[in-house]
Amino acid sequence: MEKPLQAEAIGILREVLEWRLPRVRWERVERRLDDVAGALAEGDPANLRNAVYALELSGPDRAARIEDVLVLAPPPPTRERVGELVHRLESSVETPPAQVASGREDDASAG
Repeated sequence: MEKPLQAEAIGILREVLEWRLPRVRWERVERRLDDVAGALAEGDPANLRNAVYALELSGPDRAARIEDVLVLAPPPPTRERVGELVHRLESSVETPPAQVASGREDDASAG
């Protein structure tokens, strides 16, 4: 996976932890996190890029609507899910999959 794409995905996932949204919008974010997780599992950069973009669009609006007055921090399950996805992305940046598969992880950190 491309390092710039991974860095962008990590950045947006970390932004999610700062968002304040109505409960119904958090449900939408959860669906987008499912898409990100699926794209990561597939290892498909195009799907990951699309999923991250859709996640970013699920974030807060610049202007709050009257019905959105009650906004909430990310629910604990969402925070945990974001943390897991960030960890998966960071792990794949630090150790390329080919090195992990071949058992060369120690070689990468020694150099």
